[in-house]
Amino acid sequence: MNKIYSAFIKFPKILKILLFLILTVVLLIYFNFKDLNNFNIEADYLRYSLPSTLSNSVSSSENSENNNENNNENTNENNNKNDKNHEYSEYNEFDVYNHDINFHSLNYFHKQKLIPSLTINETKGFDKSSIRYIPSIAINHLYQKALNSNEDIIWSNFAYVQYATNIQYLCSCLMNFVSLRKFNAKADLVLLYNLPYQINDDDITGVDELFENKKSKTRKATEDLFEDFKNLNVILKNVDLLSFPGDDSTWQDGFTKFQVFNLLQYDKIVHLDSDALILNNMDELFFLPESQLSIPLCPNASYNKFLQDDGLINYTDHYNKGLKNNSKIAIPQTSDENESFYRSSIIENSVRQLIKYNKKNNLKTFDYKGYSTILYNNLPSFSHGNLNNYELCDQFFVLKPSTQVFSDLLNLTNEKDPNDYDMDIFNKLWNFNDIIKRENSNFLENANSKFNIPELLIIPHKSYGVYTGEFRNAENYHDPMLADPQHIPLLAFYQKLHTENDNGDSKSHSSFKGAYWTTSKFWNAKSFYQNIKSIHFSDWPVPKPWIEHVPNQDYIKAKVLCPNNQKELKKYYDKVVKPTIIDDCESSKLWNFFYEHFKSERENICELPLMKK
Repeated sequence: MNKIYSAFIKFPKILKILLFLILTVVLLIYFNFKDLNNFNIEADYLRYSLPSTLSNSVSSSENSENNNENNNENTNENNNKNDKNHEYSEYNEFDVYNHDINFHSLNYFHKQKLIPSLTINETKGFDKSSIRYIPSIAINHLYQKALNSNEDIIWSNFAYVQYATNIQYLCSCLMNFVSLRKFNAKADLVLLYNLPYQINDDDITGVDELFENKKSKTRKATEDLFEDFKNLNVILKNVDLLSFPGDDSTWQDGFTKFQVFNLLQYDKIVHLDSDALILNNMDELFFLPESQLSIPLCPNASYNKFLQDDGLINYTDHYNKGLKNNSKIAIPQTSDENESFYRSSIIENSVRQLIKYNKKNNLKTFDYKGYSTILYNNLPSFSHGNLNNYELCDQFFVLKPSTQVFSDLLNLTNEKDPNDYDMDIFNKLWNFNDIIKRENSNFLENANSKFNIPELLIIPHKSYGVYTGEFRNAENYHDPMLADPQHIPLLAFYQKLHTENDNGDSKSHSSFKGAYWTTSKFWNAKSFYQNIKSIHFSDWPVPKPWIEHVPNQDYIKAKVLCPNNQKELKKYYDKVVKPTIIDDCESSKLWNFFYEHFKSERENICELPLMKK
């Protein structure tokens, strides 16, 4: 020992400092893992976050058994509430990279900023320096934590809200509220309405023209629809119609949805456009990290804008470390393909930070809001490409009511161009670059933000932003829908690279099968459908689902059929214009099912036939 000490004394000063630093780092790493394994903080919460090997070491075996039983009961109860069984907890690792390029290392993803830095100090609150995306694995993780907490959930603080300005939308709202009750949605149901007739009149103007025979047994007056709303315990609120001179009558009623921001009695609201089908419970959205607006992107619109961006190659240059001979590019894994990676980078890391924070502050209880903030700061961010190319889809969104936001929306609407609609106003107010500039300016000037929470959070379009038109697409057109939104610039670059190499036409999409063609998660209509929570009817030139489909040329051309459906195809043998034949028979079946199901529900719930155009 003396010899070692004597030798150490003779070391140069710089070497002593270096050895001291190395020893310090080793000890910090050791005690960090020691804390993770030994510090017991409500182990039932941690079990939902960590892999079984790690979570079992956090708590005793006896507590583990009890907590597993509790979690299983909660999980089974929630699964029984839905018609479909979502296996959120199962995950596998897949090699989803194109051809021979293989970047499995976590360091690669950190270096390329595909996930954010994990060194954010959780005590500083929300990191609002960039826009974040929350994948489904994190949404459901937060929901389970809320369900498993000791605090009672006050469901009356939350609401599903729709609006109606005519009887067609009124019926669709009723259908959606019936579906939400069917799926055991616990939050309040609220209808905002402004109708062009009085509800209590004996003769209701605006209804009779829907029916060729005014005495038809299928006729159901508006008063009866309102009685059905009341039977569902729907809260009815008459609101002013927000329309402006010169607006297109087809779209002007859309501005009325802005009234939802005035419902200050609620902490969080899920707003639904009524021209949609609800396919599952969505209560998990009330437990998203705090933000003024949580909304899906329009993946195809965003993709097309990136595709037309001449500067795209500069924005995506950092992705091209594996590019060989201008023909191959690495495609990042999506969050539902490699849940283990996202579970590690988002959830497990957030739990470690929470444990460290609670130990430092001697806290023994689970702080849901604090944990939600930590998790938010570990979410993937939109840090590449021209952020102005991203388009929001406002047919579905989650909001925190705010008179300030309502005022901002009205101001923008008063200044709008004649052809601007509600979606355009949303994209102006929540423009990605403008939000980041505001937050960075506030940070540099040490000024207070308008809001003490993030202005915008992006939620999965694969669950909450799907259009029926997606099921009419050819197989190689599904890339934007399959991708996580922060990877859309890369997919656009991938297509541009391949098509320009093939034929010089960057607008062509037929010369390659798609970025996800060789992956395990390529488009499969049946499995994709299982994860959809809400689907919006958007199929131009096909009319809205409450209008009878007249077999005119536009409709026939837009209709999709499977080559195996010979019975249906025979109807068009002698027609000049024929339906679109797609080999994807599952997509064809589902597309037709959506319209048939809507018609059936409309007749059964509202007792209304389809309108004649």
